[in-house]
Formats: sequence, C-alpha cells, structure tokens
Amino acid sequence: MSYADTQYDTRIASAVALTPTGAKGTWPVTGLAKTVRRLTAIVTTTTTAADPCILSFDLRPVAGSDAGRVTGGVGTLTIPGGTVAGTVVYKHVNVKLRPGQEVVVNATDASAAGVADVGMTVQEDWETPYNIPAMVPSA
Repeated sequence: MSYADTQYDTRIASAVALTPTGAKGTWPVTGLAKTVRRLTAIVTTTTTAADPCILSFDLRPVAGSDAGRVTGGVGTLTIPGGTVAGTVVYKHVNVKLRPGQEVVVNATDASAAGVADVGMTVQEDWETPYNIPAMVPSA
C-alpha cells in the first residue's frame, strides 16, 4: 500500500548545550511547503537542574532576517529538569511553513544544564513551485 503523504524526522541541531540561553540552530524551508507535526528533543546528557529548559521554535517569515520574527511561532518545548539521557521530549503541533521561511530554535529559559539533539517531524505539502511566489526558477 502506498501513501501520498510522508512524515519524516529532521534534525535542526545536534549536541545542543541547554545552557546558556540564545539561538541553538536554524532550519530553512526549501523546495516544498511543509507542515510541522511534532517538536522533539532527544536528551543525550541528563539535565541536572530542578528547573526546566524551555526551547522556543521561532518562525522567521523571511529566512535569515529577524524582521517580523514570531517567538514560539512554531511552538515551544519544555524539557523538565532531571530528564535522563535517552528520553525523547515531544510536543504535537500543526504549523504550516512556506518555502523561504525559517525555524530558529532558541533557548529562552536555560536553567537546566544538559545536552540534547533537537528536531521536528514534518510532512511535505505537495505543491507546484509555480504557485509559490518565493520560488524562482534558475536560468
């Protein structure tokens, strides 16, 4: 049996130190529009603090530009303090992204020391590039 839609996991950043606060990685949307279905963080070094680490998945309407950036525009993920290595922390979301946009992972509360790989589960939205103003064919 074949399916028209495919969901896949994509990694935004590996070995992300959960402290200090600030940008941890970016993911540009290229080719096809995508729908983000799930945010994930795989803890690879146990978090040591009692406080959580909050990762904000910000949306840049224009890749590489902070003009109009929406904090938590794709969602936020809370990694509890004391989360052991090997744990996958996730949150279901349903956010459509267009080519030319970008996701920025930003630690907004970095009280919990630890390390994680951060990513998303995405689904491609099949569309012809001719219908997407941000896509221009090469000469």
